[in-house]
Amino acid sequence: MFERCQKKHDFLQRELNTIEAALKQAGTQPDEESYMRCLQQALMHLLTMRSTLEYFVTDVRAELAELEEKTL
Repeated sequence: MFERCQKKHDFLQRELNTIEAALKQAGTQPDEESYMRCLQQALMHLLTMRSTLEYFVTDVRAELAELEEKTL
């Protein structure tokens, strides 16, 4: 379980770094279209993070429930 958590953490950290880079890049864009494209890229990575977290939480809950069943 620890290894899976570490892998998810690493993936989410990379996504966060990408979001930060997109937002920084958005601030340097000369026109609104380019600015919005950068924001859209950041939003897509946020949605990826959200989906990853939702899936991971569901997986952890299932594993915890399984462990609880074994201990009862």
